[in-house]
Amino acid sequence: MTNGISYANKAGYQEDGAWFARNGYVCLVLDTLLAGEIQGIHTGTRDRGMWWWNSRGYTPAGVEAWFGIRALDYLCTRSEVDTNRFGITGHSGGGAYSWAVTALDDRIKAAAPLAGMADAHSHIVEGAMDGHCDCSFPINYHRWDFPQVAALAAPRPLLIGGTDNDGLFNLENTIRIHDKVRRIYKLHDASNKLGLVLAPGPHNEVPELQLAVLRWFNRHLKGEEKPPVEMVVKKFFTPEELRVFNELPVDAINTNIAETFIPLAKLEKRSATELAAVLREKVFGGWPAEDLPLEPKQILAVERDGLRLTAWDFMSQQGVPLRLYLVEDAANKTERPVRLQLLDEKTGSMWLHHLRSGFGVPLADEPAITSHIANIVSPLIGLKAVVKSSNATPAWFAPRGVGLTAWSGDEKARTKIRRRFMLLGQTLDGMRVWDIRRAVQMIHFVRDADVAKVELQATGQMGVNALYAALFEPSVRRLELSNLPKSHGEGPDYLGVLRVTDVPEVIESLGSKVSVR
Repeated sequence: MTNGISYANKAGYQEDGAWFARNGYVCLVLDTLLAGEIQGIHTGTRDRGMWWWNSRGYTPAGVEAWFGIRALDYLCTRSEVDTNRFGITGHSGGGAYSWAVTALDDRIKAAAPLAGMADAHSHIVEGAMDGHCDCSFPINYHRWDFPQVAALAAPRPLLIGGTDNDGLFNLENTIRIHDKVRRIYKLHDASNKLGLVLAPGPHNEVPELQLAVLRWFNRHLKGEEKPPVEMVVKKFFTPEELRVFNELPVDAINTNIAETFIPLAKLEKRSATELAAVLREKVFGGWPAEDLPLEPKQILAVERDGLRLTAWDFMSQQGVPLRLYLVEDAANKTERPVRLQLLDEKTGSMWLHHLRSGFGVPLADEPAITSHIANIVSPLIGLKAVVKSSNATPAWFAPRGVGLTAWSGDEKARTKIRRRFMLLGQTLDGMRVWDIRRAVQMIHFVRDADVAKVELQATGQMGVNALYAALFEPSVRRLELSNLPKSHGEGPDYLGVLRVTDVPEVIESLGSKVSVR
């Protein structure tokens, strides 16, 4: 960027293209979405809170892969190009796109991705993904780890490269990637077509890597082992000379490509059962197995002023314990339906404090409260009124990330957590739908299975989570929801849900059991 003008990748990386050309190759250098003359966005979830990208099934990685495929289409129109000997290489983001395009397009006969690949351990445990744009990641519907993608490229020649002091793609990660991919190539009896090059240096396309890539292409595209190599890499043009647009086109779609690249579903009239089956396969594939044990444990039973409070812990999934609270009339043994209020980030801590102050018992180490709840004179008065006037037992539940399980840290820290869900083939809200399902199942355990009928109350985005949970839990007989987003474009986000359905169709599929205000 110079004086507000982007001269794009072709200016910054022109010496690479020129070097390949001087060594006997036709080389096309691609502008990326982020760094083109017409600039788009690579950091929607990382920096801009555009979580609707997940619901849309959109990632700039898809656009960059499409650019690569269309670049091959263009090169096929050139008379000077041998279309049977395509190679692809790139560094960092270019390494990730080289990896993806090779997997997607068999026209690539040899590939050399550099420092653009990291496995799940590196991304999630070591935190590598926190420094990466969204353009590094596919929408991981099938929960693949990065090395598995190489199964779509094998046994074509593949050179994996990196440096020993790379702050984004560390040496240990690069070696792990190669070791995992090597197993795939061994299955093809093609170990001689997989290479590894490691060079000293930081996160940079150092000369040792460039030379190794050229030799790899010479061997596998030209059939030459020791051709002369023009070693001097230099620029031939000023950035201004490579500029295409004097004025950027007003109808360019690059800037807002996320709104058009992935088509939306045409909403249909499907039953709850039909819709649930499609969603389980296409959207919620990252859920655990349906028969996962609840491992219930009652951790509290106390009576105050004619009311009985019980609390139950259960496992939503391995490593994710959650808690359910019920308040009942201690004198009335009749088991009534349970009205489960779903707590969100705004109400979770407040209601825990409300129960604790009412019953005078610790409910665990819930966050401190500084809201107006401290002004409530007697929380039990309100609770007794609810219990006496209602034909249902009130209960409260906070899905993961709310109340007792709320994550510490600022918005940036919470963003890092949410992005990790996506890389695992889930979303935070998608797993909250699962948590709500498990809470409903827990109520059936506490209330002797089929005896209890459950009603759900929720507001805002948590109300949408309740809708989807009810699709999968037929015993939910009624939903009382308020302030719902009109579409997943406003939230909550589930992977690719807008390719399948949207909020209005889900409401319609559940019929009269849903009340929205």
